Amino acid sequence: MVFDASTASMTAWRPKISLLFFIFKSIKINFLYSKSIEHMKRLVFILFLFTSTVFAQIIEKSANLEETFASASIVVSGQIVEKQSYWDVDRQMIYTVHKIKVSKSFKGKNNEYQYLLTEGGAIGLKGVVVKPTVNIRLYSVGYLMLKNSRNVRLDGFEHNDKLMELFDHQTGYYDYDSISDSVMSSNNFKLEKQVFENNLEQYSKKKSVYVDHELDKKIFRAIGISEQSQVFDISPSTIIAGNKEVLTITGNGFGDFISGNNNGYVSFKNADSGGSQWQSCLKSQIVSWTDTEIKVEVPSDSGSGAIRVTTADNQTFQSSQQIIIPYSINTFVYSLSGDSDDNTEYPIYHTGSMTGNLQNPNASLQDNIVDGAYLFTLNEDFYENEFARESFKDLLTDWVCTTGQNFEITDDVTDISTASDDNTNVITFASTSALGVTYSYYDGCIVNGNELQIAWREIDIIFNNAVNWGYENVTNAQYDFNSTAKHELGHALGFGHNIDSQSLMHYASGTGPGTVSIDQYLSGSEIILARNISTSLCDYLDPHQVSDCSSIDPNTDTDGDGVNDIFDDCENTPSGLVVDSNGCALSELDSDSDGITDDIDICENTPSNADVDEFGCADIDSDGVNENLDQCPGTLSGFQVDVNGCADYQKDSDEDGISDDLDLCEDTIAGKSVDINGCEIFQLPFDNFEINVTSRSCIGSSEGSIILSALDQDYNYEVHINSEIVFLNQSNNFRANLGDLGTGEYDICFYVVGIDNYSQCYSVKITEPSPLEVHSVKNNENVTFFISGTSNFVITHNNNKTSVNGNMYELSLEKGINIVKINTDLNCQGIYESYFFISHDVFHYTSATHNDVVFSFGGSDDRINLSIHDIRGVQLGSSVLTLLNNREYNYNLKNFDKGVYFFKFSSKTIDKTIKILKR
Repeated sequence: MVFDASTASMTAWRPKISLLFFIFKSIKINFLYSKSIEHMKRLVFILFLFTSTVFAQIIEKSANLEETFASASIVVSGQIVEKQSYWDVDRQMIYTVHKIKVSKSFKGKNNEYQYLLTEGGAIGLKGVVVKPTVNIRLYSVGYLMLKNSRNVRLDGFEHNDKLMELFDHQTGYYDYDSISDSVMSSNNFKLEKQVFENNLEQYSKKKSVYVDHELDKKIFRAIGISEQSQVFDISPSTIIAGNKEVLTITGNGFGDFISGNNNGYVSFKNADSGGSQWQSCLKSQIVSWTDTEIKVEVPSDSGSGAIRVTTADNQTFQSSQQIIIPYSINTFVYSLSGDSDDNTEYPIYHTGSMTGNLQNPNASLQDNIVDGAYLFTLNEDFYENEFARESFKDLLTDWVCTTGQNFEITDDVTDISTASDDNTNVITFASTSALGVTYSYYDGCIVNGNELQIAWREIDIIFNNAVNWGYENVTNAQYDFNSTAKHELGHALGFGHNIDSQSLMHYASGTGPGTVSIDQYLSGSEIILARNISTSLCDYLDPHQVSDCSSIDPNTDTDGDGVNDIFDDCENTPSGLVVDSNGCALSELDSDSDGITDDIDICENTPSNADVDEFGCADIDSDGVNENLDQCPGTLSGFQVDVNGCADYQKDSDEDGISDDLDLCEDTIAGKSVDINGCEIFQLPFDNFEINVTSRSCIGSSEGSIILSALDQDYNYEVHINSEIVFLNQSNNFRANLGDLGTGEYDICFYVVGIDNYSQCYSVKITEPSPLEVHSVKNNENVTFFISGTSNFVITHNNNKTSVNGNMYELSLEKGINIVKINTDLNCQGIYESYFFISHDVFHYTSATHNDVVFSFGGSDDRINLSIHDIRGVQLGSSVLTLLNNREYNYNLKNFDKGVYFFKFSSKTIDKTIKILKR
């Protein structure tokens, strides 16, 4: 992933803070004289843009919103409806194409779809992780500021000429957060949606254009935070991302995990954006889900901060408690079944050897991973930079010798200066929008039929060749090469970003001395090293080896429990105790975190933070049943309970929705409808009656209709519609059509013949249709019409009628005048009429002449009107030209003075003006 480090030293901050204070004082004075709320908002926005520029100094300074807008050729809002990865035609890099369904256009072409290109992605089991990069999830909603892509041609992609990129590959995507109804991006950018859109329209100096109004209303819809649910506690408070560690969330109102086609999920701050965006866990990462407790594995790339819980019925709430994620380990997401519901995070291993194709055991060995180590090769220009070369060697030595992970630098140099899939782990300076970029390539295999294994097969690191690097005594005007290189090596060793501006793997960095300490990541390196050296991937690759300079001995077993220290989670187990595969005895474990070790604990699953006795058992509701056996936690005081800890008011034995303490009919048949006493009542399914309303009535006319029908044909029905009564029975096939209805409200009640006290009533409206709105975009000899207010219309082009079903129509124009009319079959919606003229070409054999000029005319018109004007616009003469078969006309300029003249030709299909210079 890509590194855009954003941590400025305090020394570097001081002059900027002073300047901010001066600006704030100036703005405060302006507020005192401003009675316009809108003016105040603009001033606050100016201050916001300035502060975000200071903080997010990825390279010298980050572009503010207005600069980004000005630099983009296309600015749209919409939704990512498809994501697909492709090789480039040379098979050197994998790219991902995000297909954007456009809802609104703020700048540039108003196309229905745009195609965003980003580096990285996965094709089958092969892929590349680019850090830093903008990770835009499928079905994400937001705003994109795009420019034409580099000269990238993708293999198998049919729209290469339409590929776009973000403003500088990092900046230009603004995620919409429906919970706060705001727009967010990296560098702590956050702005209310409406204010954000107002600013875009101010920059463009024109109104935005709806490309798909219905989509815009659907995807930009504020949801807000639910007040019905609550988080009481999150444990543990510190946890690792990407290592299958389980976070326990307790509270209430979580509901069922699955409801219909939806499932609940937990979202975490996204470390790749510094926490300004969110990322959701996979469905497979939900370990358990009840109304009061959720257990979830923390996904890779999650960062410190609050969490969000979204229930299966789309209620979202956010915790006030913050969790700390000191580091994240990179993973690979894949579904063996092909069903996205089965997507699973898999660890990615460093190996001791590598082949060209892990799915082929007979593939040839590669020389970039040999003898248990990854071999870096320095680019020749990088090698010639002594400061960079020696600093990189020292920084790599610190990582390798401290952690035991095995990376070396070869004695060779290379002329390779780009990241590409070439089996060379290259270190180079090159052009990039970030301070440093790490490209980590991986490949995989499936063993034993269903076990997926993934390995890093190549790692390239690119350092920016255009910034002012500092190598030793870094000034506040320089970027710290040591900190950046240490960070990129952290990616190579398997770490993602974390959210902590004072730590090495924070996603962003500013000028001045940076962080170089790796202490925070040593425990993570231990996890990565332990699995690397213990696994022979794909049954034939050599395992990774501990580096020669490291003091780590993978064969040491200090406590003699049979589990070597590198795999031992409990390093000081007393002699003679039986341990698990992690080297821990029961006396060293507390699986439910209740303070009682597992060898004593007889209540294994006590809820977090419960008060327990000496045996680890809790009775939180004091009903006499310990919590691990209590099926009804939270019983109110004074109620008698059964052996399961449940009082009558908490039970519903016949599952009719009425608790046992109120149920007068205890044996109701499952599925029957009951009254408040739990006794069966007559009821029909809620979808038994169907009402179809056609709102086609204009005011003053009666063209609307209501169609009524019933599914259950075991009964006859009487239906009251305002003052009218109709029947649904076998004679009309339980269907009635009421036509010739005007606009207005209609009260409809269904009654069952022979059944007392039963009715289902509804209120429906027949409304006047929306007005017809048409927006046209002309492109050469084609014009595209975008229609709202109807999806069925008739377009008449020069007296040729076409019926259209849809909201967009592209028309090829004819030469000459084109009269276009669009209407529906309802006059009250209005009629659109417009004229377009397409001229045949007029050619001339010279634009500068002494006497004669010859004109050649396209089309078939044989009489052409000509008027001649001088450079001041004064008409000098006019005539009607009669063309012969060759459709040429020779005009003699001998009576004209030297100068510039304009010849204007017009006819039924020609409208052209040509400039001629008389010498």
